[in-house]
Amino acid sequence: MLKRTIAIIILSITYTSIFAQQGDKKVYSFLNVSPSAKLAALGGVGVAPVYNDVGMVGYNPALLDSSLHLQAQLTHLWYLTQANLNHAAFAWHNNKIGTLSASITSLGYGSFDEYDEYGNSLGSFSARDLALALHYSQQFSPVFNFGVSAKLIHSKLESYSSTGLAIDIGLRFRTPDKLTNTYFLARNVGVQLSAYTNSDRQPIPFELELGGSHKFEAAPFGISLTMNNLQNWSLYKETFDNTIDLGSNKQGESGFTKVTKEFMCHVEVGLSIIPSRYFYVMGGYNFRRNNELTDVNSRAGGLSAGFAVNIKFVELCYSYANYNTAGSANRIGILVKISEAGKKNLKSNTRNSIQ
Repeated sequence: MLKRTIAIIILSITYTSIFAQQGDKKVYSFLNVSPSAKLAALGGVGVAPVYNDVGMVGYNPALLDSSLHLQAQLTHLWYLTQANLNHAAFAWHNNKIGTLSASITSLGYGSFDEYDEYGNSLGSFSARDLALALHYSQQFSPVFNFGVSAKLIHSKLESYSSTGLAIDIGLRFRTPDKLTNTYFLARNVGVQLSAYTNSDRQPIPFELELGGSHKFEAAPFGISLTMNNLQNWSLYKETFDNTIDLGSNKQGESGFTKVTKEFMCHVEVGLSIIPSRYFYVMGGYNFRRNNELTDVNSRAGGLSAGFAVNIKFVELCYSYANYNTAGSANRIGILVKISEAGKKNLKSNTRNSIQ
């Protein structure tokens, strides 16, 4: 029993260091890690101003459409501490059925040494989260798209395990010129089927989002904005200087300042610069990440950046996200268009993005 207690303590510390920005006690927080290097570079927003890739569908199923037919994508994330995330996805379209996609997301936390109460080594153990997902999308008109994802979740921490089910539901509206996208997304609507222990089951990280993107027709720029966690207004964490004498009169923030910062904690913004169909750069800012992972003694997090290169029918994408002095996250993604139709779509979509 003691060795298991020690194991859970170690894993809890690691888990907290990775998902501290969630600020709650929900399980399966790895579902909120962006599976796409492109979206991560833009601050974690749910839609990009440049053309879609199938890796983005794992975050927002409304982005799945016929243009992603026979796309294959693989993302690797070097996360904080020993953690590494891998995401793979594939899409297929049929004119009668709609567009289907399958994906797998695996987040490993590394290996941990295990000891008994006397300090004797008992070997090592590992921890991993896994999500298998099926995505479906139907285009009801040239400008309106509906998407849904069903996810089977499994988590194993030492000898403890848990399973769950969740769905994502997304709606997207795109203007006829394909330059503007708006979307509404309900993520992680589901339940923990079995808990790690005999204790009560815990909620999973349900979230409502509203966002959009726009590509300027006459300029090589695109912008994106997301309002996240609409189901919960209270996200802002007020930070005090702990070096101040506790006996002194500590001045808190004004009501207007708190309301403004509370609003900004729901905002993620992104910017794309697209000088060529073969290359573009991206940057983003996540206000909530900056608020929750910054204190008076550490530099601010929240910034992210990345770039993508199109080489014939292969796209390579890299992103960097800054958290705080604890570390950062680096992603690399590879996107391949398999079919001839997919190759034509890649050229067409890129051309629409840069016109």
